[in-house]
Amino acid sequence: MKNDIKVKNGRNSNIELLRIIAMFMVVIHHIVAHCVNIQLHGGDETIKISSDLFNYPLFYKKLYLVSGIMKWGPIGNAVFILISGFFMVEKGKNINIISISKKLLSQLGFAAIILVLVSNWVVNHYTDVFISAQAFNFNNMSWYVGYYFIVIVCGTLFLNEYLIGLSQKTYMVLLIIMFAAVSFSWSNSILEGIGGGLGTVILGLFLYTLGGYIKRYDPFKNVRVFVFGMIIICVNVILYISSYNITQTAIESFDFNNPDAVFTQSILSFGNRDIVIIAIAVSLFEIFKRISIPNSKIINFFGKGTFMVYLIHDNGFAYSLWGLKNWVLDLHDTPWIFLLDLVKWGGTTFMAGIVAYFMYLLLGRFLIATSWIYINNK
Repeated sequence: MKNDIKVKNGRNSNIELLRIIAMFMVVIHHIVAHCVNIQLHGGDETIKISSDLFNYPLFYKKLYLVSGIMKWGPIGNAVFILISGFFMVEKGKNINIISISKKLLSQLGFAAIILVLVSNWVVNHYTDVFISAQAFNFNNMSWYVGYYFIVIVCGTLFLNEYLIGLSQKTYMVLLIIMFAAVSFSWSNSILEGIGGGLGTVILGLFLYTLGGYIKRYDPFKNVRVFVFGMIIICVNVILYISSYNITQTAIESFDFNNPDAVFTQSILSFGNRDIVIIAIAVSLFEIFKRISIPNSKIINFFGKGTFMVYLIHDNGFAYSLWGLKNWVLDLHDTPWIFLLDLVKWGGTTFMAGIVAYFMYLLLGRFLIATSWIYINNK
């Protein structure tokens, strides 16, 4: 273990490994949120499977597998912003926002084209898949792209230099104010009332600012690493008890005398601003920040490809593919197969994004090498 990060060849494999894990968590979360959860409750036209296996007034321990994973996406989102703040705040205005913009837009465009071509072929060959991508929607892909871009732009234009000039005490006060503003429901509703999504932007700026604070002051350096593991475990225990309490309350109010009554299981959902999300994200960041592993080109490459993974998987086409499987049946009968298939489908989806990223890089090199054909350099 170590308390600081040493830069090797511009990449830190321990942090890149955290990026990979965070993106894998996002992918698994989307499978659960857009397929498993919908199959449990029905009512979505993209899912043809409906199940009443869990529609009884009982507390099913197996369902916490779903509730537990429902927080993975927001945790992954928070981790990415923390990492950005950790590395970018101290750069001040020395951030090439033009280069970042080109990277985001070019990968967006490439992902849109790949999805249009692949989804068209799949839909024409497999009748069970009926959601295809549309090229003109490329700039509507993945809300997180715009969220991340706004945070980085704000950091580059004014926030970084402002934070660099703060004392530790003032820096901490700012963090507390930002955290309180988005954590309290009333103040967050005011922010959202001023402008839709403003509360989410302030949350992103808080996480970005927190990442910079951790880099500069290392406030948790004296906290042993096992404490962060215990935080993650304790949070999950509390959430498990909360899930039990919610279900028991619903059972108490269920009309057992009505033969047509259907019991709907409650699955915990989480927002990006929830304290449990931030607590786990910070804990994961601290754990991986202290891990000492050799610099790995493979890990670093996969880490750089996570943005493309995000673009490739977060769309209706991917949801339609995931929906081909009856997840609820496995969850009910063989939970270990359910988990194994989650890893398998999530891993396959992740690797599809990495392959797309590799193709994107090859295309970029090809266009540069052949630029003399279509660009007049005279």
